[in-house]
Amino acid sequence: MRLARIAAIGLLLASSGARAALCDGPCSITMDFADGGTLTTSNGATLTFSAGGALVLGTGGSITLGPGGSLAPNVDPPDMSAGGTLVLGPGGDIQFGTGGSLDSGSAGGIDLAETSDLAVGGATSVTVDSVESVHLGDLTTDGTASITAGGEIDGADTSSPIQIDTTGSITVTSDADVTFSSVAGATVELTPGEAASEGPGFADCSNGCPSGGTSTIGSPTIPADSGFLASPNPGGGAPGLLTLVALALARLLRRR
Repeated sequence: MRLARIAAIGLLLASSGARAALCDGPCSITMDFADGGTLTTSNGATLTFSAGGALVLGTGGSITLGPGGSLAPNVDPPDMSAGGTLVLGPGGDIQFGTGGSLDSGSAGGIDLAETSDLAVGGATSVTVDSVESVHLGDLTTDGTASITAGGEIDGADTSSPIQIDTTGSITVTSDADVTFSSVAGATVELTPGEAASEGPGFADCSNGCPSGGTSTIGSPTIPADSGFLASPNPGGGAPGLLTLVALALARLLRRR
């Protein structure tokens, strides 16, 4: 009995230190802040760069490390060309000036401290490419959001606290699965893998997108908990409820 209790306590302690990760393994992350922008975290985040990485703060850009934060290699301006790590402590952030950008290299990553979140704002474009599964929160762009998975796309997963907002585009590619909480864009392109299961709606692509097909949706938002898509044009698409009722009444009168 004592051994069982010790094991249970050990599992609890291990889970309490769990971290949320953008990718389940090393991945490529690029963010373009041509007009400036921000990357902020509430309770801490670790950004990992592999060889070929780059962190360009841009004109007037700055890094706030927060308590316990660090930059390795610790040089000014940051040099991630041979790889490195940026640890943002609680309240830490990156303020990108004009011409700023981030490139993790081919084997980078973003990990969050427990109970933390991370928000990307003002980027012109963000891309994530991984052979492992990718986990995101709310995705918002003024342009095109393109999500391609070798496995399933789950658009109703609210577990990731990584939010991305861009003025241009968001492109996510994974050889495995992609999960996110919501997506909004002028155009949304969802491409699940051949093995993805079919279901009733587009909102949760693990239960809705056509197997092996591309779903291009021009409506600016995709509902998170509905299998039905509203027409982006109030007067277009399928007839509304009032129209259907009027037609039914007309048929009844005609029969009399």
